[in-house]
Amino acid sequence: MDGDVPRDEENGRLADAALVAWIRAAGGTVGPLRVGVSEEGVRGVYATADLAGGDVILEVPRACLLLPADLDVASEALDALLSALGDHVRLALRLLRLEAAAEAGWEPYLASLPTELQGHPLFWPPADLALLAGTAMGPLLDDRLDLLREELRRVRAYALVPATLSEAAWLRVRTLVTSRVFDLHFPDRAVVGLVPYADLFNHGAAGHTAWSIDAKTGAYVLRATVPVAAGAEVLGHYGPKGDLRLLLHYGFTLPDNPEAEGVLQLGAYGAVRVPMGCDDQAFGALLADLRRDMATSEELAEAHDRGGDTRGALSPRNERAVLQAIEDACERGLVRLVEAAGATGSGVPERYRDATRVRASERRALAWVRAAVRALQRT
Repeated sequence: MDGDVPRDEENGRLADAALVAWIRAAGGTVGPLRVGVSEEGVRGVYATADLAGGDVILEVPRACLLLPADLDVASEALDALLSALGDHVRLALRLLRLEAAAEAGWEPYLASLPTELQGHPLFWPPADLALLAGTAMGPLLDDRLDLLREELRRVRAYALVPATLSEAAWLRVRTLVTSRVFDLHFPDRAVVGLVPYADLFNHGAAGHTAWSIDAKTGAYVLRATVPVAAGAEVLGHYGPKGDLRLLLHYGFTLPDNPEAEGVLQLGAYGAVRVPMGCDDQAFGALLADLRRDMATSEELAEAHDRGGDTRGALSPRNERAVLQAIEDACERGLVRLVEAAGATGSGVPERYRDATRVRASERRALAWVRAAVRALQRT
């Protein structure tokens, strides 16, 4: 992961070898792979032999997966509380218990996790956060911090964590979960979970792998989807995400990311995330919501008489207002992104690079939306 602190090289090799041995001892498979560090200092997974499309390169047994149901709770009341907080919190609590007890059998996995997450903006100093001024990242980080602090308050109140657990420790373990969690589709249910070794693969705009769950054994199975030459990095794919979400959830950005996204600040109508090139359905949903929010009572009554459909223009007045509101929000965002671009940060080049990419990504997305709206205004 881009946000991981590099480990001592020799100790890192020993820890990676122990992780492979642990998975194999449980009946799993680790193919011709090794964990290495790029010239930029980023840890990733590399092929040690040529891989063919369809090859199984990793199989992690169910016994080595961390799932929300693995967390033991003392009462139905606590279980209900955790259901309200969500499965990411269950996984964070399970990790904390494993780390606190150094639970037998899990040491190789725990040793593979970073102790610090300096690449994630939650852990940036103020001078580097200033690099993100004017972007949507500031409000998103504020919301994220509020959520995590409220989670910590509640798990402390119910003695699910020691009262002495620091905020920094909670932010670390929750960020570990957010940046490593997988959507796992078992035959009878879909859950989130943590998958040792699989969380070491970095993201690429065009990944080389795809995973599934073995219906009989419950094992996580990773296959190469394209040929990968020996010595090349084997990349996963976290889904189509712009640099804004990559930095917020994983602590890194991509060079030349084909995905871009921005946030429209629509005043009383809230903030809406918009991806560049969003499909007709997504853009239509944005228009439909705004048409409804900006409609007069008479326009809503007419729409109700037509079955409540707001996928088309409610009236010429409403359509003009909606399109103008979106265009104005794009203009304000583009100006804000330019005006706030002068910070220099603390001198860490990766953070300056990531902030620059996030700013450029937002500008591309807002410019795309503005052009789409102007095309509609001309029709």
